[in-house]
Amino acid sequence: MDEVNGEVYITRSGGKLEIAAMPGMKIFQGDTIRTGKGSSAKLNFGDGDETTLGEYTIVTISELSPFEEEEVGGFMILSKYSNKKVTVKQQSGSLWYKVKNLGTSGNRHKVKTSTAIMGVRGTLFLTEIASQGSSGVMEYLRVLDGRLNVEQLNNTGYSGDINAGEQITDTDNEPRPIDYNELFASVDSNLAVEIVLDTISVAQERLEQALELLDVLSEEGGQLDNAQELALELIQLAAKAEAQAKIALNVLQAAANSLVANEIEQMLGTNFSQEVQRMNEILKQA
Repeated sequence: MDEVNGEVYITRSGGKLEIAAMPGMKIFQGDTIRTGKGSSAKLNFGDGDETTLGEYTIVTISELSPFEEEEVGGFMILSKYSNKKVTVKQQSGSLWYKVKNLGTSGNRHKVKTSTAIMGVRGTLFLTEIASQGSSGVMEYLRVLDGRLNVEQLNNTGYSGDINAGEQITDTDNEPRPIDYNELFASVDSNLAVEIVLDTISVAQERLEQALELLDVLSEEGGQLDNAQELALELIQLAAKAEAQAKIALNVLQAAANSLVANEIEQMLGTNFSQEVQRMNEILKQA
C-alpha cells in the first residue's frame, strides 16, 4: 500500500477485526480494504500497476500472485515478474485504475463488481458504484486510455470492449461517450487529482513516443530496412497522442467546472489554464 489518506482500514483474509492501514503495509490475497469519508488509498501491484480507492469504498483482493521484491538504493521495491494475476472485487465506492501493458500472456488483471466482470488491457479507467437513493445503486465504467474488456454485463448481457473516451453503466446495452461533467460531479477531490494527473501524463507519454520515433526516422530513415513500417507506426502513435490529448482536455475542462475545482488546483500545485495550454501544444505537435 503506497499511500493512505484519512480513515483507511484493512480486514485480513479470514479475519473479522479491522486494523488501521499505513503506508508501506503489505496487502495479501483475501484482504478487504475500506475507506471512510474524505479518505483514499493507493495500492501498488508492481510493474507500474496502481489502484486508487476513493472515499466510502470497499474492495476485496480476491486473487493476488505473490510479489517478488528487490532492494534498490536501500529500499525494497516490487520487481517485474511474469504470470502476475490480480483480481479486485469492488463492493462499493469508486476505484481509479492505472494498469500498464500486461506484456506476457501469463499476466492477468481483472475487476469484478456485482454486475460485471472486466479484463484489463493496459488502461486508465474508473469504476463507480453510486447510490441512487431509493432506486438502489448504479454502476459506471469509464475508460480514459486503452481498452477495457467487459466479459459480461449481467443486467443487459452486453459483452465487448470499452475504448478510451467511452463509458457504460449496468443498464446500458452498449458503450457511449463519457460525460466528463458527470464524472467529476461524482468523485471526491483525492480521486479527481489522480484522474487529472494520470490522464495528462499518458498524453505526454504518447507524444514523447511519437517524437522519439520521428527522430529515428529523420536521422536514419533512409538506412532502415523497415522504414515504411516505422512510418506507419509513427502515424498511429501521433493519432494516439492526439486522441489522448483531447481526452485530457475534456478532463481538465470538466475538473475546472466542478465543485471541487479549487481543491484540485491546490493539490495539483498548478492551475487548469496552464495544463490546458500544455495539452493544446501536444495537439499541435501531434
